[in-house]
Formats: sequence, structure tokens, C-alpha cells
Amino acid sequence: MERALLTTIPMKPASLYIAGPMTGIEGYNWPAFNEVDDALQAVGIETVNPAKMDEAYHVEDSIPAADFATGKDVGAVNLASFLKRDFHYLTTCEGIVFIEGWQDSIGANCELLVGQMAGLSTWLWIDGNLYPEPNLTADVELVFPHINEVVWGVADVTG
Repeated sequence: MERALLTTIPMKPASLYIAGPMTGIEGYNWPAFNEVDDALQAVGIETVNPAKMDEAYHVEDSIPAADFATGKDVGAVNLASFLKRDFHYLTTCEGIVFIEGWQDSIGANCELLVGQMAGLSTWLWIDGNLYPEPNLTADVELVFPHINEVVWGVADVTG
């Protein structure tokens, strides 16, 4: 199936939440988030950018510089606190746009589940273009171990 570009869609979204991988990527992938943010705002789409929220909360001050540069895992409890904040803002948007690598991100998969339950549209950002993608599926194999660790304090329930 061929994807339709945003320019061929009769109604562009008014607001989008930007989702994608951060952990394990240098600088937490903030440049990629900010690039998408700038491009969407340039065409009149309001955005919620968790990278900018993280910058505003000075995440780099609470994580050692060497860890920040490499995008070291912030831990399940910290991820949970970020997601709690992000879910609030996510549900104020019309849809979610997923950037490259989102499939391997615990946070992005959690955001997909919440967004779909809230009735948000889903979009993909590919090579500088926005595409509607209504058939995305969250990877519960990533999501449920995170839930077990945060809620129940069990890091590995498989063994």
C-alpha cells in the first residue's frame, strides 16, 4: 500500500504529539525531535515536543554529562515519571507523529497505546514528510515488562 503525503490529505491535523526513541541515542535524540517540531510548526501544525519539555526541566542536570551524551537509560522509574507527564500532554493533541526508530522505544509504544485508547490519529514522519498511518500496533513485549517493573517492582517476569 502506498502512503499518501500530508499535502494530499484533505484535513491536516491541528496538533500532533511527537513520539520516538530517546534512550540509547546520543543527546537523547533531541535534534531529531526538534527538526520534526520545526517542520510541523512551519506548516501550521501545533506540536507537543517531549524533547523540549525535557530540555525545559534540565534533564541534563540530573544525569551525568557522560550519560547524557550517550543517551544512557534513565531507568524505569524515571521513564515512568516522564511518561506520566507526557501522557497528559499527549491527550491534548489531535494525533501522534512517530519518528524513525519508534518501534524499539518503550516510551513511544506506551504513547501509542494511550493515544489509540484516547482516539488520537497516528502519523509517521519519514524522510521529512508526514504520512497518515492508522494501522500502527504497539509492541506489548516492550510495554508490559516496563509496567511490571514500575508498578510491581519486578524487573524480569519471564524467568
